[in-house]
Amino acid sequence: MTQAQATNRVFGADDFEVAFECVGAEATITTAVDTIQKGGTIVVVGVFGEKPWVDLGLVQDRKLNIRGTLMYQRQDYERAIELMSNGSVITALLISAHFPLDQYADACALIDRQRDKVIKVFIEVQ
Repeated sequence: MTQAQATNRVFGADDFEVAFECVGAEATITTAVDTIQKGGTIVVVGVFGEKPWVDLGLVQDRKLNIRGTLMYQRQDYERAIELMSNGSVITALLISAHFPLDQYADACALIDRQRDKVIKVFIEVQ
């Protein structure tokens, strides 16, 4: 299954208006370019260790906007929390599992076993 197929399976066939690349990997920036709607915006948040290849022909043909960001400010977090709280941004589909801190090894084992299915695993440190 391709990244685009996996994205469609989880989020539906409609292309995204805005995508945030938060991983810093060529596969995720490629998926963003492949699945964003014409005229959409990709915000690059992830830190890339290696220079990724990006299909600039597709970026041009689809009139995509690619924006970079480096820093977050308090108002950015407040706005993100507001958007999640009022339901404008739905994050539940991104959460794969929660583990208490004392089950950290189990969380790592889950990620290793289901690498192609796990998106975010949270370790609770209450």
